[in-house]
Order: sequence, then C-alpha cells, then structure tokens
Amino acid sequence: MSEVKTDDVWGLALSGGGARGAYQYGVWRTLQETPLIDRFKVIGGTSIGAINAVLFTQEQITGEPVARQFWEELDLSYIFAALPEGTRELGVVDYLRLGWDGIQNLGIRIDPLKEWLRAHLKPDVLEDGDRIVWANTWDLFKFREETRRYPGSDPDAFVEWVLGSASFPFFGPHQYKGRYLLDGGIANNLPLHLVFQESVVRQVLAIDLATFMRYHPRQLILERKYGHRTHFLRVGLDLPSPASFSRSSVDQMIERGRADALAWWKERCAANVVRDMD
Repeated sequence: MSEVKTDDVWGLALSGGGARGAYQYGVWRTLQETPLIDRFKVIGGTSIGAINAVLFTQEQITGEPVARQFWEELDLSYIFAALPEGTRELGVVDYLRLGWDGIQNLGIRIDPLKEWLRAHLKPDVLEDGDRIVWANTWDLFKFREETRRYPGSDPDAFVEWVLGSASFPFFGPHQYKGRYLLDGGIANNLPLHLVFQESVVRQVLAIDLATFMRYHPRQLILERKYGHRTHFLRVGLDLPSPASFSRSSVDQMIERGRADALAWWKERCAANVVRDMD
C-alpha cells in the first residue's frame, strides 16, 4: 500500500453493484469533507459506478446536488416502470410486478431511470474543466468490452454509453444506434485499467461493491498490476444485496459508506497529511 499524499493526482475507480451504489455515494459524501476531495481528477465507473462517476463529477463542478437527488430523493417508480408512484419499500406485490414485467418485456423495464438520467446527466460541463470520466460496457454482438472517455466523446452519446454500462442483464440490453450494450461488469467490474490510462494519476481509491465478482480473473490481474498504487474500500456480505433498492436499504448503505470512508481517512491518511495542511 502506497503512502497517502494529497499533493498527488488521484483517481477513483467505482465498481458495479446495483443498489450498493448508495455505498459509493456515502463514501463520496465523506470525501467531500476531507482535503483530498480536490485531488480526484479522474473517475472510472462500471455499471452503477458509471452513473455515479458522472453524478459525482458533475456535482463537484457545478455544485448542483444531482448525486444527492438521485440517492436520497428518488422513489422506486423513478427507476422501474412497473411500480406505482410513491413506492419507497418493496413488498411481495411489488416483486411480483417486477417479475411479470420482466417476463412480458424480456427484461425489467427501467425506462423512468433512463429518462431521469438523460435529463440530469450533463457531461458537457466537464468540457472546460480538468476532470475526466471513463465508462465501460459490453457489446452483446461484438462480444467484447467497449470503453468511452469524456471529454473525448459526444456528450449525448456518452450518456447513452453510461446507460449501456448500467444495463444489468435482468434489465435487457440497452440499444443505441444499432448497438446492444450490456453491463460493463461482464468484462471487468472494477475499472482500474480505465483510471490508470491517465498518466497523471498517481494513486487510486477503488470502491468495490462486489463480493464474488471480485474474483473475476481479469480483476485479479489488474489488482496485481496496480495494487501498489491503489487503496481499496470493499463491502462485505453483511451489506444489503445489489437488488435491495428499498429506501431503508439504500439509507443503510449510504451511512455505511460514510462510516467506512471516515475510518479509512483516519487510518490511512490523517497521520501522513495533517502536518502538510493549513
């Protein structure tokens, strides 16, 4: 583990993990209270991590609370088309609705989520800044990982790529200009390779939401390659599952992320950097 230095350029690697993306948001909220926050110049995300990558960066640049709105205010009807407005907790009937929706449409419809993201994600705000965002997805018919960087892509196309990255197989593929895009976690759930493509990055904080997926051969190879420059925050089996989108579970994961990030900061950072900060 490398020494924490706040004069380095940092990257953030955000894994996929469904509803556990709330944990990443909790970590981000705590990071905003530390001197390290301004050192994060590159964020790479997979699946929900790709959505968070844009939300976090956009919020940091503009000050608009888009990440807070997403994780603290949206009810479940703003994610799943089959749920009635005002749904905050999932009951038996709601699970049946989602299951039937998936059978009827060959995938659970998340059209409300896509429309919300299209309306609120504005990667073009990065154009004049010094922040970089990466996202990966899996092309169903080319059978390979595809990656996109912003700046460097058309902003509308980049949003569609983020939606493709977050298209968990249960949701069906995301269609964009004749491409059928699936969850980027199929290729690699923790995109260290994207963040370290930027030569300015010296250290990376990786927020890994997976449990079994972290043993994917490619992830293990990347961790071996970059592990000496990476700090890890990882969830355990005691956290609610990636499918636990209910309000109570999301709130629990936000608070755990905040607590774990604070513990990491105190343990790994404080002793090394306090003397350098005014």
